Amino acid sequence: MNTPQQPYSNPQPSWGGQPTQDAQSSWNAQPQPQKKSKKGLTILLSILVVLLLLIALAEFGLRAYVKGQIVDGVKQQAAQSNTAITSDPKVSFGSSSLLLGALGGNIKQVDITIPSSLKISHPNGDQGTPQVDGNPEVHILAKGIKGKSESDMRASDLTMQSEIPTELMLAQAQKNQSQSSSSSNNALAGMFTLTGIKTDPESGVLDFEIGGGLAKLSMKPKAENGNLTMDVEGGKVLGFDLPETIVNSIRDSLTKQSQGGMIEGMDVTDVKVTERGMEIHMHGTDVDLAKVGGQGATTDQGGGDQGGSGGSSGSDSNQDENPVQPDRPYGSSGGGYGSSRAA
Repeated sequence: MNTPQQPYSNPQPSWGGQPTQDAQSSWNAQPQPQKKSKKGLTILLSILVVLLLLIALAEFGLRAYVKGQIVDGVKQQAAQSNTAITSDPKVSFGSSSLLLGALGGNIKQVDITIPSSLKISHPNGDQGTPQVDGNPEVHILAKGIKGKSESDMRASDLTMQSEIPTELMLAQAQKNQSQSSSSSNNALAGMFTLTGIKTDPESGVLDFEIGGGLAKLSMKPKAENGNLTMDVEGGKVLGFDLPETIVNSIRDSLTKQSQGGMIEGMDVTDVKVTERGMEIHMHGTDVDLAKVGGQGATTDQGGGDQGGSGGSSGSDSNQDENPVQPDRPYGSSGGGYGSSRAA
């Protein structure tokens, strides 16, 4: 007996059976929306990369611009004092974003090293009063800089470091002695003129030669109560002790120089005697940067017998003729080590 043929050669499976090949093919064709999603993610990532590149370029450009402004300002100020810096200043801003800091009005850090522009000359001969122009090298680290304009910039923390060479100490001391002796007509003071300075880093002492070797005086600089002081270690003239008036005159002269170079709001924190001279460290909080900008060049304007600190009326007249200009990045006239003010 012949079995009748089924009308459909491939019967449909029941709900509990296995899916057919056509059903499997239709299910496998579903991932189309995922390709669109990946494409959108790629576009988004590309946009983010472009934005990051633009921000990086803006950060780089701003750093280069600000650095250029500082470097040009230092060079310009040095040129105005008839000196030249030995190399370009070094300027860095740390790892924090300068762009975000500028937008938020709080720049995290500025680190500046200004090379030496110091020039000491003797326009009236070796026996005349020396003329001091320029400034020794100085390192400045300012943190937490806030302000809406250049005139009201303040640093929440500021440190400065500078090495004062013996040539500068000697020249400034000779200037002060010359002014003091001329104003007081003290012949004895004129005999005891400083003629040389030697350093002893091991003992931390400065040895002063007086009168071409006629006498010697040793003093030890130190930081005390935020100021630079000089302790007399000993002084002899032909085997005898130096007169107290001469010792005090030299000590006061050197102390006034350091006080004239102080910035309001900053204290001397450390003093070291080095092979070349004396290294001074200063620190301050909430410091007006306009006053720091006024510091920098110990320029004698108008000849070797003018400028500087001396305690005479000539110092006040010099200040009137050469007023401090605090908005400048590199100081103008001065009376102390790196000062724009007379003591």
